[in-house]
This record gives sequence, structure tokens and C-alpha cells, in this order.
Amino acid sequence: MKNRIFLIALFFVAAALAVSCGSGGNGSQYESEEKIPCVNKADCPDNYTCDIAQFICVPDKQQPVDPNPDKDDPKQDGDNPPSQDGDTPSHDGDTPAPHQDGDPGTPDGDPAGGDNDYPPVTDDDTLHDDCIPGAVEECEYTGPEGTKNVGTCKAATRTCAGNGLWGFCEGEVWPVAEKPENSNCGDGLDNDCNGIADDGIDIDGDGHGRCSDCCETEEECADPLNAWNIEYDACDKSEASLYKCDGALAETSYLPDDYAKAIGICNGLVSATILAPDGSTQVHSGSNKILTKLGTSIEPTSGKYMLALGTGKVGNPFEGLNAGTSSQAPSDWVEANGGSFTIPYVCSQYSISTTNVHDAVMLELKVKVPEYKKSFSFDFFFLTHDFPDRVCNAKHDIFVSLLDSECNESSECTTKNPNDKNLAIFGDYLVNVNLTKTIYMTHCIEGTGAYTNCQGASLLAGTGFDSYAGTGWLTIKGNVVDLETITLRLAIWDSVDLTSDSLVLIDNFKWYENFAQPGIQPVNY
Repeated sequence: MKNRIFLIALFFVAAALAVSCGSGGNGSQYESEEKIPCVNKADCPDNYTCDIAQFICVPDKQQPVDPNPDKDDPKQDGDNPPSQDGDTPSHDGDTPAPHQDGDPGTPDGDPAGGDNDYPPVTDDDTLHDDCIPGAVEECEYTGPEGTKNVGTCKAATRTCAGNGLWGFCEGEVWPVAEKPENSNCGDGLDNDCNGIADDGIDIDGDGHGRCSDCCETEEECADPLNAWNIEYDACDKSEASLYKCDGALAETSYLPDDYAKAIGICNGLVSATILAPDGSTQVHSGSNKILTKLGTSIEPTSGKYMLALGTGKVGNPFEGLNAGTSSQAPSDWVEANGGSFTIPYVCSQYSISTTNVHDAVMLELKVKVPEYKKSFSFDFFFLTHDFPDRVCNAKHDIFVSLLDSECNESSECTTKNPNDKNLAIFGDYLVNVNLTKTIYMTHCIEGTGAYTNCQGASLLAGTGFDSYAGTGWLTIKGNVVDLETITLRLAIWDSVDLTSDSLVLIDNFKWYENFAQPGIQPVNY
């Protein structure tokens, strides 16, 4: 009998301990989780849901704890026994006891436990317990001034929860840059909140935003402003556009750096200087200028401007001028030619005995060659008053293009430049009126019958050379070593007389990755 009573007593003690340990274990595990306050599932991390009985996040598989499962006094039904210390379960990790007002939670009203109000009070989301459940109000907009309610931009809102407490501010939308990288060009929305849908910011000021303009910064191309092709109303980011950096220049500019841009040297310019051919600074006023047009028909071959250098007064039209200035021809070029100017064999009946030149002007450019580039070219158009009287006559004007490069001394340079450095030469013909004896000066009116290459002077109308002669656009090429700094001297002068003048137009500078045949190329525009 005593053994039976002992076994029954032992059974009830074991059962009580099992219930107590099971309940305590669940409570301990629950309390070990980080308590994250919530109003709905969106406030919780992945694999968690919002226990709206307690307004905290719990694992998806964990059932919310019912503070009063049988709707009866938990002390009378035997469920949820109190812990061993006699306190209510909410004090030792067991099932929380109901709050005095009927809501679940700790005595201070915080369903997550602790001493703070819930939901947490922040500077931006001050919560009050006097709202009507389901009410919605707008929060203060924190985006850039002037963008609220423009396009997609809007303030956040917050909703009053069922417990009479405001939730968090949600749904605020700030401006987002409209650009192809964000995949929001063409969606019909004003994502950047500037009042215009699908435009994007216009950084370069060409009137076309990022969504339509392929080049807005110099990191994308050399001349963002001119990347927009006005003729085709489209963006052109081709290789040609990399040499157009004269779109923002003023025609009244006399800055040598702007002259470099006008001809297409957009990157790598070290220096640009206007000088006389001997390096002195005595240059007559009006000898250099950038033009958008000469006469009625001659326009730049690239970009907005072309450079004009002349022995008279440069303008549209050109004017003859006896400026009365003198200097010496470039000494290194003269020395390389035996101390005199080169005379073509068809004109061997004359010679130039002096190296003194008149009304001269020279643009000296120092440029760093880009990596992998081995040659360059530029276009020129020579016009002269020397036709027809001074063909094969010592009294004529000359244009030279002298290149100082490491190419002639480098084993890498397989095609050398002329020894006298002058690229403006065809055979033994300099760029002067004698070119009328070649295929390269055809814009002229046949005079004495000896100039069979003349094809008419209509292109020269309004230029100031209407009844004289011009080459048309031709190309000059030269070879270089990549990453070296070259010096290119572009000079024009009157050899002897002071009455007849000439002009050279220069444009469309380009680099190439292959060596070229140096000199004047048989390319006519």
C-alpha cells in the first residue's frame, strides 16, 4: 500500500515537472529571439511574421501566444501554470499575462517588453495614442525643396493601427535621375520630378537631356556640346565627334588655345602661341582669326569654326593689307634646304636670294600624342592674290607646316617625315601660287593659257579672292611617336613683295593608329 502511494505521488511530481519544464523552455526560447516591433508583416525580416496580438515579429512557424487561451481565469483551469517563484508568467519568461486594460503586453503597455513606448518614438515618426484606427495622414516631406507632388515625388503617409497608435511613415518618393543606366527613360514618368517626363538632366546645355543625348560630359566624349548633330537632330558619339570642341567658342576670340580647338585639337594641348616665323612676337593686327564661313560657299570641314592665317587682314571677306612687318623664315627649315627656299624644277628660272619675310604669322602648337596614335592629318585651303602674275616668280606667298617629332629618329616610325620638317609640300612644290601647275590648285580662271588645271573660280565668290586662285580643301599628313610631345608650326608669309596677299584656312585635325605617307594628299573636297 505504501509502495502504491509512493508511486502515485512520484507520478504527479514528474508530470508537474514535465509541464513546468516544457512551458519554461518555450518561453526561454521565445525571449532569446530579438524582439522587433511591427504593425504588419512588412515590418519584419524574411521568414518572420507580425504577431498582432503582441505587435512583435515572430518566426513564421511560431504560433502567436494567446494571453488567455480559454477565455477563463488561467488560475482555475490548470493551463499555463505559474512559475516556481510564484510571480505571474510574464515576469519569468512564461506566457505573458493580460494587461490591465485587456491588451496583451507588459504593465507599461509595451508589447515587446522594456521601458520604452511602442512603437518606438523617433524624430520623424512621433506616435500618439489618440488616433482613430484606420485613419491615414501625410508625413512631412523630406525630399529636395520644390519636388513634392511633382512627377513621381510624394510625401510618405502613416496609418493608425488597431490599438490606437500611429504606425511608421512609409511610401516617400524622392527624385531619381532619368538616364539609360537607370532604365527609366521612356517609361512615361517624371522620375526626376522636374516637371518633364523622360528628359534627364541637361549637363552640357545643348537643350537635350540625358535620356536623348549620348554625351553629356567630357568623360564620355571630347565635346559634349557638339555631340548633338543639329542637321540630323540626333546625338553623334562617333570618332569624328571627338574632334569637335569648338561649339562654345566666340568668333571674337583671339586666344591661341581657342584656335587649337577650332581646328579640332581637343585633348593633349600643351601650349598654343601666335608668333612670327622666327619666334619673335612682331605680328600684324588682323593676321589671325577663326571663321564660320569665307565668302558664300567655303565652310569648315568639321565643327563650327576654322582657323584663318593671312598676310593681309583676315575676315569675311579677306582684305589685302601692307602691314609693313618683317621677320626671318624659320632658321631650321632654311638650313635644311641649303640656305634658300625650295624652287620647283618647272620654275628653275628664278631664285629667292633672301630669307627675310614680310607680313608673316605663325601658330605654334605643342601637343601630346595620344597612346597608340602614329600619325595625324588636318585639312587646309590656300587662297592667293599672286595668281596669275607671280607664277614662277620670286614674289609670292608661302605656307609651311613644320613638324618637330621623334619619328625620324625612332626605329618604331617606319615611315619618316621630310628631312626639312615641312609637311606642306608635294614633290618639290611648296604651298604657293606655283601649285597652279599641279592638280592641287584648280579653283581659278585660266589666264595666259599656261594654267590648264583651272576649272573656274565660283567657289571663291565673296572671299576677297574672287578672280584669283585657291586650292580647295586638301589634306596634310605627318607621322609621330605615341605619347611624345610634338611641336607643329603653321606659318604663312610674303616672300618679297608687300602688295599681294594670301590666306590659309585650317581645320579637321585627326589622329590615326597607322603610319601615313607624309605631305599633301590627293584628297579634294
